Amino acid sequence: MGLFSFLKKKTDAPAGDASASFLAVDTRLRAGEPSRLDSEAERERQRAIARATAAKIDEIELEMTSAIFDDDTPWGSAARRPAALAAAPLHDTSADTGADSGAEALPEAAVPATAPAVEESAILYANGQAAAAESLLRDSLAGFGQAERLPWWMLFDLYQATGQEARFESIAIDYASHFETSPPAWQPLAPSQDPPRPAGVDASESLGPALDAGIAPRLQRLLAAEAPLVRIDLGTVRSADADGCALLLTTLQTLRKDGRELVLAGADTLMATLRPMLAVGERASGEAPWLLLLE
Repeated sequence: MGLFSFLKKKTDAPAGDASASFLAVDTRLRAGEPSRLDSEAERERQRAIARATAAKIDEIELEMTSAIFDDDTPWGSAARRPAALAAAPLHDTSADTGADSGAEALPEAAVPATAPAVEESAILYANGQAAAAESLLRDSLAGFGQAERLPWWMLFDLYQATGQEARFESIAIDYASHFETSPPAWQPLAPSQDPPRPAGVDASESLGPALDAGIAPRLQRLLAAEAPLVRIDLGTVRSADADGCALLLTTLQTLRKDGRELVLAGADTLMATLRPMLAVGERASGEAPWLLLLE
């Protein structure tokens, strides 16, 4: 009996304690104290609020960033400006634009079409070949326009320098007709003044219009000059006789024997003058014209 009484007391006590605990919890609930489930729900609600707040802040920051850095052209799609252009100081470009456009509008200076003939004729004249220079300038006149007057002026100078007044006056008429203006005037030489010698020639003489004994003084000057280069202009010869041919032949042979360099300008004119004298069977003029023609 005592044992069961003791066990009964032991088993009754926990039951009483459990009832007391349940009553205590129920009392706390009734008094408004939160349970463990309510605490977890509250914490989850707070987390949701925090996440929503953070998302709102991110959205506001994104809008602010877009407003500051918004650009219609995507980054990196526009061509980069040269560094030199970007670093150039700002200034009024209206004046520069006008200057540049004016400079671009100017055409390049055209080289005159007469340049080759002018240069070559000047070289020929400097080398003592006045007849060749004259021929080159005359041949080139037909292709020149009215604005190209330089070769005409060079011909005037050449005729003036070599004392060819007749040819000077002839081309003066053509010049006046072509350009419809007054040509240069012939400047007569003083009686004691000989025509100036072409540049680069040490000894120069012009023979004509008659190739006769009267050319002896001029040939003597050529022989006495002892110049390495001798120029003889035969372009004005219109007649010749045996004495003149003999004098010229002897002078040419002597100059060649001395090792001089000879420049015979207008040799074709002399040949045309000599041919009528060289008829077959004609002995009156002697051998001098034949030998001079061969020379």
